[in-house]
Amino acid sequence: MLLDLLALHGVKIKVNTTVQEIADAGIVTVGKYLEQGMTQADTVVLAVGLEPDDQLYKSLIGKVANLYALGDCQEPRRIMGAIWDAYEVARSI
Repeated sequence: MLLDLLALHGVKIKVNTTVQEIADAGIVTVGKYLEQGMTQADTVVLAVGLEPDDQLYKSLIGKVANLYALGDCQEPRRIMGAIWDAYEVARSI
């Protein structure tokens, strides 16, 4: 659904691309196959890798009864993974 909304609003997505420069007119990128280009943009969002964040979970171990690690706390993935985790925990309670 998110990809559909981005497309609806004209958001351009570049994958396997390295940003070489952010300029006033946009961004200069180099792609996986070394193609280089300027993309005009007034806003740039970078998504560069995913790592789980379980600091809160670890800090609450032993302090909170019935504590569960769900979603991206376990490993970064799609929203359906988090929903499934929550469903499985709720079902077992």
